[in-house]
This record gives sequence, structure tokens and C-alpha cells, in this order.
Amino acid sequence: MSYNKIIFLTFARLPSRAAHTVNIVKMCQAIKKIGLDVSLVSDARKTAEEIFDHYNIQYPFNIKKIKCFNIRVFGRIFFLIKAFFYIRKEQTDLLYTRDVFNAFLAKLLKQPFIFEIHELPNNRFRESLLRNVLSSPRLKKVVCISKSLKELFESRFGDVLCRKPCITAHDGVDLKNFKITLSQREARMALYLPETAFIAGYTGSLFEGRGIEIILDLAVLLKDVVFVIAGGEGKYLNLLRREVAKLNLDNVIVKGFMPHKKIPVFLQAADVLLMPYQKKVLHRQKKHDTAAFMSPLKMFEYMASGRPIVSSRIEVIEELLQNKKNALLVEPDNVEEWSHSIKYLKMNKEFADKMGRQAKQDVKDFSWETRVMKIFSFN
Repeated sequence: MSYNKIIFLTFARLPSRAAHTVNIVKMCQAIKKIGLDVSLVSDARKTAEEIFDHYNIQYPFNIKKIKCFNIRVFGRIFFLIKAFFYIRKEQTDLLYTRDVFNAFLAKLLKQPFIFEIHELPNNRFRESLLRNVLSSPRLKKVVCISKSLKELFESRFGDVLCRKPCITAHDGVDLKNFKITLSQREARMALYLPETAFIAGYTGSLFEGRGIEIILDLAVLLKDVVFVIAGGEGKYLNLLRREVAKLNLDNVIVKGFMPHKKIPVFLQAADVLLMPYQKKVLHRQKKHDTAAFMSPLKMFEYMASGRPIVSSRIEVIEELLQNKKNALLVEPDNVEEWSHSIKYLKMNKEFADKMGRQAKQDVKDFSWETRVMKIFSFN
């Protein structure tokens, strides 16, 4: 059976600074690009044009807005009720979601659906709800964002999955956004960064486990390197800026949140890119440790930039990055090893460039379009 009319259902508020919304919007664009009719149903707070501009979308798709209350629990209930009536009226072929509550709604509606999983349930209620969802004959496929997550998921829920297809589809990257004509110097000028310095860049959140403390330790050791951090907001950003001032680190530049469409230019401006994940990686709510099964968007964007990467040696990261081939992998909390790796790349530009080119070549298999083709293949 073919599924030509698809609804991507998400409770996420759009546009947002949260990384998971990039996955959602880029997936919808890729579904549209391969010729399927997709509607994104979400708590959209701005016009479709503003959302497309925020995420640098070049293939527009339909967006259905369901505006919710700001109180999260009541907002979700209201969203599910409105979505129930919308989906029933639209008579779509397939519903796609990353949320277990939305997946349960699909089951209630007897609607064929695909469920993409980014984490394991962390309480009994969510586990029970997930088991209920997995038992549905309308569930057509489960998508896990890493091999590690698939293994954990199948060991825990294989008894109820009942031979339903379960695949691995890592996150992806919009390769078109990384066809940059700016030189490194021009990229630095555009972002008001030092034109001649050796720059080590970091993009992403400042939550626990992202390794920001490692970057500050490195800044103390490597005074001839400028560390530029793009990301963070609110109290996390304020805490970081206070810590940088306290340590008197004049070789650290804290940019704060950077719009996603500017990330390719930022990466172009760097000499080396850092991904210092620690052994425990937490979300904003500090409830979920994702270190064992995450698929970081920044990893694919780093690779697409063609800049050399230094990353923590974590099993799930090694599903894509190979030491001394397309990245340098070091122990997460070994500052000396991090320092040595950055200095080595600084002194060995030919090797650094070769490694960056290899990463850029390897990531070509991880475009959003390739991901969508894999997910929507029912052969």
C-alpha cells in the first residue's frame, strides 16, 4: 500500500530554538521533496512564511496551526482534542509522529501511523502507554534514531512489538544549506569574529553533559586558541558569561543563541569543531540521560561543514565517527587529551583538512531525503 497523504503531528511550538524542531521541519520538507503530500500539524505561533524563514526551508509544505494554552498539561489535552477532529476530517493515509501521546491518538482513530522514537520512557505511565501503542495493528513501523537505541528498545519492548518493522534512521542534515560561497575570512567578518585567530567552535545547548566546562578548561590551557560558543539562552547563558568573566578568559567568545540558518556560516568560520559530550547528557528538564542512544544534529552539521571535528569517544557517536578517519575521538573528561588533539590539528593542517573532507563525504549518506526514503520504504 502507498501512503501519499501524510500528516506529521507534533505538539512542538513553532518556530522554536529547540533542536528537535529542526528534525521535524526538515523531515516535512524532505517528505515534500520526494513527492508526497505532507501537512505539519503543530502549535505554530507564526505564519508559515516566518517558520520557513527560521529553518531555511526551500520547499514549502502545508502547516495546520493548533494554538494551545501555555499551561503544558492543559495545552496538550486541548491539542489532542483539536487534532482528533482535524485528522478525522482530513482522512489522511498515514500519520507520522515522534510523540507517544500523538501515537496513542492515531491508535484511537484507527489511523495507520509511523512512530519515531528518540528516547525511552522514564516512568511507568509512559511505558504503559508506549506498550499500548506498540500493540496496535495500525502501527506500520518504528523508527529509532541510533543503532544503540534500537537495541535498547527491542530488548525492552520486543515482546509487544510482534515483528512489526523497527529500523534505525539517524538524524540528518540539509546538505544544500552547506554549499557556501563565503571564504573563511568572509564568514568571520559576517559574524564579527577575529580574522586571523585559530578558532575552535561549538554550537548547541549549554545543558548538563554538553561539555561546556571542558571548553572553559581548554581555554585556560590554550591561550593561542579562540573558543567561540554559539548557543544557549536564559539562565544557562547568563551563568556561562559570568563564569567566563570570573575566569578572565579573553580567548572565549560567547555568542548566545544563533538562528539555525546562520549555523553553516558559523561552522565555515571555524578551524576546528568541538563536540565534548560527557558520559551523562541531560535534557532541559534534567530527566533523561540520552548519552547511550542520542543522534545529535550538530554532528551531521559539523560533518557537512568539512571542518575537522574533535569529539568525545562515546559508543553511539562511533556509529558515524571513526577516530583519525573523519574525526579525532577522545575521552570525554580528559582535558589533556582534548588539548593535545586541538594542538595537533592546529599544527597539522593537511591532516585536519583531509579529515574534514572525509567527514563531508561520509555525511552525504545522511541527507533528510535519504532518511525519508528509507523510512517510507515498505518493500
